[in-house]
Amino acid sequence: KEGVIVAGGRGQGSNRTQLNNPTGIVVDRLGTVYVADQRNNRVMRWYDSASYGDVIAGGLI
Repeated sequence: KEGVIVAGGRGQGSNRTQLNNPTGIVVDRLGTVYVADQRNNRVMRWYDSASYGDVIAGGLI
């Protein structure tokens, strides 16, 4: 399966397709990706095949 870029590559920022100093990443058994987005003070989640992430902790929900 080829990868799909869902965050990054568009510069730093706080949109749901941007990260600002990501410091950690976890992928669960279902393929959901979680990223600690340090400078935006949030944790982001991307479901498998998502085109943008959801804020699940911190930041503006």
